[in-house]
Amino acid sequence: MVPLTEAGFWLSRNCFTPPIPELEQAADLLDQAAKMILLQHFNRARELILEADITALYAFSDNIERKQDSSIFRFRKVPNSPSVIQTSERVSPWASDSIAGHKVFVRDCWQCRYCGCRVVLAAIRRQINRILPNSIRWNNAASSQCDAGFWAL
Repeated sequence: MVPLTEAGFWLSRNCFTPPIPELEQAADLLDQAAKMILLQHFNRARELILEADITALYAFSDNIERKQDSSIFRFRKVPNSPSVIQTSERVSPWASDSIAGHKVFVRDCWQCRYCGCRVVLAAIRRQINRILPNSIRWNNAASSQCDAGFWAL
């Protein structure tokens, strides 16, 4: 835990929290799975997808998703900031499925612009699930019911 009074605490950062090695491991496994799909080695692809479901990625992702760790999220009042927009009213032109979001990922070589880890677009996950039905656990309502590799990446 970083003390709130530490010099530089409120300065901007490139990354909320450094990536953990399991992110690269999951990305490598999912990359291999995609190659196996292209070669039509579907059973091996399923095995690799299961291997990429690394439990440690849940804690890493949850820590970021919940926005409760004060060493990561440093909320402060900003003078003259606009009022909060309800989630249901927000427009997300930068989402990975949008044209702008896709262009950002192309520009950034399919890596997170903050931490540099590789990313897997939701459209790719859906395509893999179409080719290999039920090979990827996915429940939009609960991260713990999703494949950890796809969830984190």
